[in-house]
Amino acid sequence: MPDEPELVLHVWPGRWDLPTFTPPCLASIIYLQLTLPGKFTVEECTNPDISPDGQLPYLSHGLATIASFLSIVKYVESLQSRGGTSEDDEETDKENGAADTIPAVNPVKRAQETAWMALVSAQLGDLVACSLFTLRHNYYEFVKPALAELFPVPQRYYVPDRLRGIYKPRLEATGLWSISVEEAEEERRKKKGLGLADHSIVQEAFGKEKVLDKARMTLDLLARLLGDKLFFLDNPNPSALDVFVAAHILLLTVPPFPNETLRSLILESYPSLVAHSRRLQSRTLLPSGTLHGLSASLSTSFEVIEAQAHRSDEEYIPLRVRSAQQAAFSEVVSSLAVPFFWKLANPSSTRRTKLKSKTDKEFDQMRWAWFGLAAASIIGWTWTMGLRFEAVPLESLERGEYPERISHEEGDNEETAEGDSDEGEGGDED
Repeated sequence: MPDEPELVLHVWPGRWDLPTFTPPCLASIIYLQLTLPGKFTVEECTNPDISPDGQLPYLSHGLATIASFLSIVKYVESLQSRGGTSEDDEETDKENGAADTIPAVNPVKRAQETAWMALVSAQLGDLVACSLFTLRHNYYEFVKPALAELFPVPQRYYVPDRLRGIYKPRLEATGLWSISVEEAEEERRKKKGLGLADHSIVQEAFGKEKVLDKARMTLDLLARLLGDKLFFLDNPNPSALDVFVAAHILLLTVPPFPNETLRSLILESYPSLVAHSRRLQSRTLLPSGTLHGLSASLSTSFEVIEAQAHRSDEEYIPLRVRSAQQAAFSEVVSSLAVPFFWKLANPSSTRRTKLKSKTDKEFDQMRWAWFGLAAASIIGWTWTMGLRFEAVPLESLERGEYPERISHEEGDNEETAEGDSDEGEGGDED
C-alpha cells in the first residue's frame, strides 16, 4: 500500500501556553486532535500569503490545499467517509477513543451548527479581536511585544501593527475600535497633568460597558444553548461547534491580559462555558502534568482534580509541531534591496518566469514605449537647445582646463588672430 501523503496544518505560532493565537487556527488544531490524533503535523507559519485565501489556517494534504476552518472540517469528514485512513489507524483511533469523538451530523443539526458558528465567528470573534488589539494596555504592553518575537528583523517592527490594522475596519463597524482612541486621549491628558474631565470618565465607563454588553448578549445565548450538558446541541461527543466555541473562550480567558475586563466577566459569570472549553483543552492540548497556571482561573464547576482524572482515563497523544523558520539573512536583504539589484545578485530567481495574460503583455509594451518616447524627447530637447558634449583630454583636466575655459580661450585666440590680421591689412593699405 503506498504511503499516505503527510497531513500538515499551517497555523500562526503559539503564544501564552496555547499552540496558536487566533480562533480559527486554535479550533483547527483541537478538531484534528479529536478526529485524527497523531496523524497530522502542525507547522507554524508567519506568512499567510502562501495560503490559498491569504489567511491562516490552511491544511495541505498531498496536492490538496484547504483553507478556513469550515473547509478543513468538511475535508476531514470526507477523508473519514471515504476511508482515508488505514485499518491499523482505525484500530488505534478506537483504542484512543477518537473514532466516535466527532459525531455524524444530520442535516438539521448541520444547519443549526452552521448558524451558531456564524454567530460565534461574528460576535465572539469581535471580542477576541477587541481583547487583543483595542482594550487599554493589552496591545502595546502585552500583545505587540509577544507578536514581535515571532518575526525576524525588520518584519517585527511593522507586521504586528499591520495585523492590528487588518482588524480595524471590523472593529470600527461594531463600535469597538473607538475605545482605544478614547483611552489614548485619557492617557494623553494624564501625562500632561490635565486630569480627567467628567465627560472623559463617562466615555471610559460607556466604552467598557459597551464591550460588556456585547459579550453578555452572545455569552448568554451560548450558556443557555449548552445548559447543564457536556456539549452543544445534545451531542454525546464534541462537534465542530464545540471546538469553535472553546477556541474563542480559551483565547479570552487563558492569556494573562493586563486588562481583564472580558476575562473576569467570563470566569465569574459563565462557569459552564469555561468548564466546556477547559474540558476540550485538557483532552487535546495539554500533556499530563502541565495544567499549571489554570487552577487560579478555573471555576468551581471544573476543578484541576477533575481535569487530571479525565486525563488518566485517556492516553494523551502530543502534538507534532514544526516551528516557524526564521528568515535567512538573504531573505531580509531581499525585502529591503531594490528588486533589480536583487535579481542581479540571484540569477536563479530570474529563471522563475510567470505566465502573463494578454492584457499584462500589452501593458508592459505600452510602458516600455512610454519610456522610449520620454528618452527620445529628452535627447531631442537637448540637441535643439544647442547643448553639446565633448571629450576632454585627461591632461587638460589635470591642468585645470575645463571645456568652458578651453572654448573661451580658443575663442579669444581666434579674435586676437583676427585683430592682428586686420591691423596687418590696415598697415599695408597705408
